[in-house]
Amino acid sequence: MAENTIMEEGSHLESSSEEEQLLIIIRHGDRWDYSHPEWRATATRPGDTPLSALGHKQARETGRFLDELFRKKAVCDRKEDLEILCSPFLRCIQTANEIVSQFVPETNIRIKPECSVWEIGGHDGKLHIDLPTFEELECYFPLIDSDHVSLFVPDLPESQEEFVERCDEAVEALNEQYPYKPKSAIVVVSHPAGCVALARAASQQTLAEVNPAGPCAIYCLTRSSQTSTWIMDHPSSQDGLNGHVSHLTDMGPYTVPCPTAPAWDKRFQELVYFKELNGHTNVSTKSGPLGSWVNAQRIMLRQLEQGKDSAVAMERREKLESIGFTVRCPPGPPWDERFQDLVEFKELNGHTNVTTNSGPLGRW
Repeated sequence: MAENTIMEEGSHLESSSEEEQLLIIIRHGDRWDYSHPEWRATATRPGDTPLSALGHKQARETGRFLDELFRKKAVCDRKEDLEILCSPFLRCIQTANEIVSQFVPETNIRIKPECSVWEIGGHDGKLHIDLPTFEELECYFPLIDSDHVSLFVPDLPESQEEFVERCDEAVEALNEQYPYKPKSAIVVVSHPAGCVALARAASQQTLAEVNPAGPCAIYCLTRSSQTSTWIMDHPSSQDGLNGHVSHLTDMGPYTVPCPTAPAWDKRFQELVYFKELNGHTNVSTKSGPLGSWVNAQRIMLRQLEQGKDSAVAMERREKLESIGFTVRCPPGPPWDERFQDLVEFKELNGHTNVTTNSGPLGRW
């Protein structure tokens, strides 16, 4: 493992006096089909999902965050100091376009559609068949640089192992194509698995040291010389830019981070311990990272039940079921019990206007 490639303290949110170059890897925003799964049945290009309204909002918030970050770190003062590479899938193009729209002053920075960072080529490569040409993209997104030549075009289909190797090759090609240049930045907009794999390859760390990629998650890496190894915030760094999503006002109810295998196993062990202490696996979604993870597992298991693509492998479902984990939470207290709680509430307060943030009774 390379030395000093993970920042143990502080974060990239802090300003720096060094002549840094930034590599910023961003996941696309919330997808339309997350909240409208029926869309695929009638879509002309079902493999090329657009952003939802929430996804557009998340991308604009990301753009404002990056604009502030660039100012704080005094980078990209000139248009030629910023390169934007983007997976040619529509949701990534839309994300990049919204990000650029928030830069102040407004600038006509070109977005380069880059095949080497596109979606993992599983599904027999069928998703990629729906991609429009670069020229077609430019008709609807004037900032698209249709003359851009990708670092390379991956072979399809590809296995997970081949995908990881492809991301390693993409980072190597990126380092060669875009050598060290102080006070500059390279922005790459990709997909959840791609963001994690690219950040791992650039920092030369393990997957366990890369946080999962939520919607519009930001991975900011830096270097101060011509080196192939970039420095990335420690995964536990407070306000670190290792899968950062705190700049978003709404993560959405459907988007789930792409889990890495080590992170998944770690959360599973936490769930096992939770059950030993509490006798069940019904972790509240407000119970920090474990609650969010449990909610993500239920969402993905429901997708399996519906025959949809899911990141949960069969062996993971078996592991979850082996400890009594269910897709849906068991019913809470009986209706009559909650009604009695409401009666007692009225006796104390003189009304039945329980706010929704008043715990179980408010939600009932």
